[in-house]
Amino acid sequence: MTRQATSDPQIDAALSLLDAQITDDVARQAAPGISVSIVRDQATIWSRGFGLADIVRKVPATPETVYAVGSITKLFTATMLMQLRDAGKLRLDDAVTDYLPDVDVPHRHAEAPPISFRNLVTHTSGLSKDAPTDYWATNSFPPIERLLELMPETEQPYPPLTRWKYSNLAIALMGHALSRIAGESWDSYVERRILAPLGMTKTAPRLTDRVRAQTAQGYARPVSGWPPSSFPHRDLGGISFGGSLHSSVADMARFIAAQFSATPRLLKRSTVLEMQRLQWLNDDWQTGQGIGWRVHRATDGSTRIEHGGGVYGFTCKLLLSPADRLGIAVFTNGSDGTVGQKWATRALDLLAPICRQSEAPAPPTAMPEAWRAYVGRYRWALGDVEVVIRGDELILLSPLGLGVEEVKLRPESDQVFRLLGGSVHGERLRFIPDAGGRIARAWVGPHPHDRI
Repeated sequence: MTRQATSDPQIDAALSLLDAQITDDVARQAAPGISVSIVRDQATIWSRGFGLADIVRKVPATPETVYAVGSITKLFTATMLMQLRDAGKLRLDDAVTDYLPDVDVPHRHAEAPPISFRNLVTHTSGLSKDAPTDYWATNSFPPIERLLELMPETEQPYPPLTRWKYSNLAIALMGHALSRIAGESWDSYVERRILAPLGMTKTAPRLTDRVRAQTAQGYARPVSGWPPSSFPHRDLGGISFGGSLHSSVADMARFIAAQFSATPRLLKRSTVLEMQRLQWLNDDWQTGQGIGWRVHRATDGSTRIEHGGGVYGFTCKLLLSPADRLGIAVFTNGSDGTVGQKWATRALDLLAPICRQSEAPAPPTAMPEAWRAYVGRYRWALGDVEVVIRGDELILLSPLGLGVEEVKLRPESDQVFRLLGGSVHGERLRFIPDAGGRIARAWVGPHPHDRI
């Protein structure tokens, strides 16, 4: 059990509230055990266990307790994909059949493109969720070789890039292709190229002796009262590429921190950002898919990335706000899939506004008197703009539809400002004096405006 004190009393107060609320949730038997880690940039600011990892043996849940994280595994397989892409071993838009010529990958729609790696990792391949066999009924999962044999019978309800359709089978197919490209097993690659560089010593691609002693017991939903019945561990066979990882929240905090690092160990920073960026936007314009990560618009308007996992007695959640460099891992050994989502969202909703406030720029000093020389109206062929002073800030007013857009100007040097909005957001505004020293022109990005 770990509770860190931060240097911000507002963050400490929010964490104390979160602690009390999760404690109450466990007392109400929302889940046998819950483990939580919260990461701010490169530091774990809070890590805590609640309830029991094993009800019978009365083993407490801690940040070091290992859980089956289910489909969070898919993020690690997606990381493998991007490492091999960056190494020049493949391209995202290559057809997977180019690397698996012996596999009858479904192509059920005339004139549709073949399934690519990008389709597989973004769940836009159109493939069915799982192979046409009864492993979810028998709890006996065949190896990948058997799933590949079943490909001729596998449905593809939609052509690629038609709609988002979650598919365990797609990630299994991708994982198998990546193993062949890498020239080593998926387990070995993940251990060597992802877990080891991050120091994730309490994480394993499958349940192994190395983590077995620290692994929680998984439990069913308590539909018949408390305590809930336990689930035996299941080997996921051919769909392990997307579901068999075991990890602790303390270890997963390292993976979260890697998503914010300016100098990440696993991937180039540009690749990390590429994975977090939308590749597919759903019709609601609020949710979509990155490379591995699900992407959604939060109620405060910010963009969050996430992935959940649920498998035989465990439900887990990762939820990150990249702009705030804030991330949460919530792992439970219960089968109620809403618990992790609830507490991850609650934690971010509590902490994000506080973190933004603490990182807000210092109040500006008094406005330089020289700025008054810039105030006025400027004109070019496509319209007028106006420069005004509001409080201690210089503001550019420019037409926007039937209204007016206000753009703050951030000083950079004498007579040069950075535009913090507008159609040329991020470019410079330069004030140009005439021979007598009076400001006669303003270059708004590439557009010359003469003073009138």
